[in-house]
Amino acid sequence: VMFKQKTSLPELPPGLPVIPDSQKVEYKLITRKPIVPSDDEITHNNRAHSAKLRIIEKL
Repeated sequence: VMFKQKTSLPELPPGLPVIPDSQKVEYKLITRKPIVPSDDEITHNNRAHSAKLRIIEKL
């Protein structure tokens, strides 16, 4: 949820000609879904089963 909030524009009034600098997005979403470990990784490292990698990039 936090990644979606940081990478999308807030609701702005319709007809606004220019997006104010204070409302522009600061981050770009790199991976839409989390990257999870492969079955091979989980076999070799049991603690990896709960790992989820999410990526955003600061603009």
